[in-house]
Amino acid sequence: MKLQSYAATVRVRISGGSTILVRTQVQAEDINRAKWLLEAQYGVGNVINLSKM
Repeated sequence: MKLQSYAATVRVRISGGSTILVRTQVQAEDINRAKWLLEAQYGVGNVINLSKM
């Protein structure tokens, strides 16, 4: 299966306990797998927005 590109906004914790929103991209077979990849990296609940590019 061909990989698709997805754009996401994720919440990232920085020093001092603050958080910032960061735009990133991921490639996956489908949007569900893209979300699972992002949640594995940034934590469940930190994927704010996810869309196909």
